[in-house]
Amino acid sequence: MVLWTCVSAWAQEELERVSLRVSSAGPGASVTIDRGKRDGLAIGDVVSFFPRQGGTYSGTVLSVRARSAVVEMRDAKFVPEAGTRGEVLIPASRFTQPDPEPEPELQPEPEGGQPEGEGTKPEGEGEPEDKDKDGAGVAAGAAAAGGAAAAGTEGETPEHPPWKNKDEEWSTSKSLLAETGAVRPKNRRKGLAGFTYVSAAVTDNPDSDFTSSYLRVGTDLTYSNPFGKGGGFRLNAEAAYLANYKYNSDLTGDFLLRRLSYFRGGNRFNSNRWEVGRFLQHGMPEFGVLDGLQWAHRGDNGHRYGVSMGYMPELNDDFDTFEDFQLAGWYEWVQDPNERFLIAGGFQKTWNNGNPDRDLLVARMHVLPVDGWAFHATIWVDFYSASDPIKGSGIEITQAIASLNRTFARGGIQFLYQHWAFAELLREGEYRPIVFAADLANNEFDRLALNLWKMLGADRRLHGHVSGWVDEDGSGGAFDIGVEQTLRRQAHLDLVGYGNIGQYESVAGVRLLYGRTTAKGRWDLMYELAFHHIHGLNANRDDLVQQRLRGSLSVYRVGNWDVYVFGEVVAYDKEISWSAGFTWQKGF
Repeated sequence: MVLWTCVSAWAQEELERVSLRVSSAGPGASVTIDRGKRDGLAIGDVVSFFPRQGGTYSGTVLSVRARSAVVEMRDAKFVPEAGTRGEVLIPASRFTQPDPEPEPELQPEPEGGQPEGEGTKPEGEGEPEDKDKDGAGVAAGAAAAGGAAAAGTEGETPEHPPWKNKDEEWSTSKSLLAETGAVRPKNRRKGLAGFTYVSAAVTDNPDSDFTSSYLRVGTDLTYSNPFGKGGGFRLNAEAAYLANYKYNSDLTGDFLLRRLSYFRGGNRFNSNRWEVGRFLQHGMPEFGVLDGLQWAHRGDNGHRYGVSMGYMPELNDDFDTFEDFQLAGWYEWVQDPNERFLIAGGFQKTWNNGNPDRDLLVARMHVLPVDGWAFHATIWVDFYSASDPIKGSGIEITQAIASLNRTFARGGIQFLYQHWAFAELLREGEYRPIVFAADLANNEFDRLALNLWKMLGADRRLHGHVSGWVDEDGSGGAFDIGVEQTLRRQAHLDLVGYGNIGQYESVAGVRLLYGRTTAKGRWDLMYELAFHHIHGLNANRDDLVQQRLRGSLSVYRVGNWDVYVFGEVVAYDKEISWSAGFTWQKGF
């Protein structure tokens, strides 16, 4: 009751809910969204994202342009992909425009019109002493139109030629672009869209004689309308070079082809969508990446359904394929075109080298009221038979994620639940490392979390988190509480205290972050002090102190590239390690 009273007290100022989508992801833990200053966004606004796989993730607006903004994700482990839906609540006061300044009254012309002569005034006569640029431009324009003045009668304005387009079919009841037709897919511009990147980092621990480094070069591109019929090609690939040194070298190089497909349809002009190649399944992404074919249809009522067929690449360094065949179908029901209430379900059947393997049901639901509690949930249900020696016949929820959240005028709250367990599969590469039979039978994990934030003033925000978890061997939890202060010149300071209790180790610490956004990018500094207590060790070795100092710099548009660099030093008890790296990314 006390919590509800505090939460309700935050909802004081009237807010406007603005929907948005992610335009592009990166660099680092940031995304670009399709809303900006013209939509009322400002630096420091909190944006919520709702990915298809479930859950709610938030970020803070770092920089704003007229029609776009850059958002830094609070959870660097999750960066939403392009197209992910989101929303931001904006105070209604930002949309209140000041009254326009009254226009100056026109002064009547002196009787008799212009003085006799050539129809021009003597230099300096009748002109104000202070002339602005606009006035000078008007005078210059009048002088350029001297031919018209000479041809007409003195003191008269020449008539404008008849307008070619009088917009006779438009009325005040229609929008300005009501008569403008949409561009059909076949008429859209051919060309590339996406990004390419180069990323490298090195970590060194001199005390343990260990060094690790990597170099990654990749791209995510879409070539639109290649044959003049709409659709496009999608490519996502990466080449990686990894090196680990400890007494001897361990060098590996990999090329990973994540996506290579051709798609067409799925727009207002074509309700059918199909895709062939290697792709993440469109209607039910929970079914994973597929080497095959997918077809989907959207009805006039907004409901969607589809089927897919093909091989599932193994989740290893090479994406090996042609061992796991799958058939899948799904259906998605929506209450209205706004999709504020959605229920979807799909079934996937797989075979491993011709032997029956997984029977998987995925169900998904979200509720997005205009003003109220938003709910998202996705569950994975596995069906077993007598041919599964470890699980035996039955039904098991192997994965689930659900969130309940609401944003108020000056705060927000989120409840999050997660469940995870191993599914019994013949398919190789699904779990890394390899799972033993005892773990497959018993291991499971459940986590419940609460996230809160509240504005303490125009430039100060209180945020907190508390969570608890339980697995087959034990339980634990974590918490953090912090105050973020917005400073002058687009800077902010965040002081956070945190702790967690685990089965083998407990940690308590404090973290100080300072960041500033500039016209060309952003830079951040972080210092962290943590005390680690190791359970089960003797008193001389069970307490350790860790300090961490990290700095990063993001620079936008350096020779058409976005650049991100970082450096970090960690002192753990008597050992010191350091890391440094960079990412260059160019968008198309």
